[in-house]
Amino acid sequence: SGRRAVTRPLPQFPEVAQYAAAAARGSVAYAVGRRKAAVLDLDAEPLAWRPLPDLPEEVFQPACAVQGAADGNVAFFVFAEHGEKGVSGGWRLDLSPVRGTTWRPLADVPPEGPSGDRLFVGSLAAAVGDRQVIFFGGMSRAVARESAAMTTEEYLRHPNEWFRFPKDVLVYDTVADVWCAREGSPEFARAGAAVVTLPDGRILVHGGEVGPGVRTNEGTVTGEVP
Repeated sequence: SGRRAVTRPLPQFPEVAQYAAAAARGSVAYAVGRRKAAVLDLDAEPLAWRPLPDLPEEVFQPACAVQGAADGNVAFFVFAEHGEKGVSGGWRLDLSPVRGTTWRPLADVPPEGPSGDRLFVGSLAAAVGDRQVIFFGGMSRAVARESAAMTTEEYLRHPNEWFRFPKDVLVYDTVADVWCAREGSPEFARAGAAVVTLPDGRILVHGGEVGPGVRTNEGTVTGEVP
């Protein structure tokens, strides 16, 4: 009681971009736009974004996380569809001063199984433990392909179930560079939700869309970390 929120303006990000993504570790924030990436130390004075190397290619609505990586490093991970075929994968940038000059490619999400149908568009990532990044929500690759020629009116005419937002939980091991899917919940089938790792290790998934333009104010908390 008696506490109040205090806000302060931050400097402008180096690039104008829709659907940018950000992650934090301690008081340091990392963000990515369409291709630009930068880091902001919230304890530094004056506040200023420090540019990181540009991504290897332009991305749309990525997800990102800061997590432990191979060789004991900590890295900034960016997850997005990439390449001519739009496969789901991404890159990592090691955050040590010596190594953090080049984005390194990650293993792509295997195309077989339910996770192969998942796009990172609309997905949110949460770093858990010291080597996992866990993804909730997103969009169906097959539905996106099927609806590409539809008008907006035709697209929005479908019921929420038709869009097949992913219910499963996608897990990336940042040390082994391996993907796997875990059984999720219909409550995770959202796009653009807020995802927060709680102090006890559980994850809060709140808000977002249960269908395009259909937003919810409900949230759910994972019972155990997948």
